[in-house]
Amino acid sequence: MNRCALALLIGVASAAHAQDAVQSVLAAAPQLVRFAGSPENFYSLVTGLTEGTPARLAAPGAGGFSRVTTITVAAPLSAADAAGRLELARQNLELIGIVQPTPEQISAALVGGVLDTPSGRTQMAGVLPQTARAAVRSQLEPDQRTPTPDELAFARLPVEIRSLLAGLPPREALLKVELAQQHLIAVGGAYTDPERLRAMLQIVLAPQSGAYSVSSASAGATSFPAMSPLVAPYLPAR
Repeated sequence: MNRCALALLIGVASAAHAQDAVQSVLAAAPQLVRFAGSPENFYSLVTGLTEGTPARLAAPGAGGFSRVTTITVAAPLSAADAAGRLELARQNLELIGIVQPTPEQISAALVGGVLDTPSGRTQMAGVLPQTARAAVRSQLEPDQRTPTPDELAFARLPVEIRSLLAGLPPREALLKVELAQQHLIAVGGAYTDPERLRAMLQIVLAPQSGAYSVSSASAGATSFPAMSPLVAPYLPAR
């Protein structure tokens, strides 16, 4: 058998094995398709974990580009193990309020890392075994589609603000920012300070957390019951 034919057979066998793994994980945990962000991300993630090839996770980024995170495990997992660990990562993120994670958040749940959440910064231990711990790389790649004005505005927000709002549609995320800015104006705060804005966004996103205080230049620390200044939370209007 010549080398070309052998390479073709190896490629077909590898593709068949990858497809079997994807079907097995899909049957065991169909919710992981939404968790991955898209069917393409799901396929790449499962194939990467079970084949040891780079798993490419893409999401809209700054205008004209996509944010791409590539995860490459050191040792492949079985389909059953991959399904179990992906589901554990999904549950761990859900416990801290992240239902629709970004590629970066999925990476942190799998490999480990620090995440900004509505309740504060959280250290994720990672669910992958030490023998399969992955190399992670994030980059921007050209996006073929034209981003919406809301996506462009969201991409211009500070990275810590975007991290807090990850998973929300851009329109809704921008309205949350606007609401937080209104609350800061009500207490005399400088809402252009990303740290103040991040603290107020945590209140906007988790209003049940109780009273809060914000320092202002004119009046010092001012305390309010949860969500009292100016306006109540509202849903995005189309």
